[in-house]
Amino acid sequence: MSTGLSIGDLEPSVAYRESRKVDTPEADAVFLSGTNWRTIDVIEELETDLKKPVFTVNQVTPIASGWATLCKLGIAPKPGFGSVFSYLLP
Repeated sequence: MSTGLSIGDLEPSVAYRESRKVDTPEADAVFLSGTNWRTIDVIEELETDLKKPVFTVNQVTPIASGWATLCKLGIAPKPGFGSVFSYLLP
């Protein structure tokens, strides 16, 4: 890749494959960094196959900056975007 943006040219299957390569039994979760990396299409499949949560920078950033606000606004969990979006705070 010539730039950080080039990661967006990769197929989501690359994110899946690379995540499987770096996963270890000791890891509690997998974190995928790179805001332009096309990971959304493989998050649920990875979580199913790895049997652990998979987090991406695009998921974690909104959570860190306002998940409680989303809950207060009544925004419901979103299926299809990994386990991190399937939970709401009380």
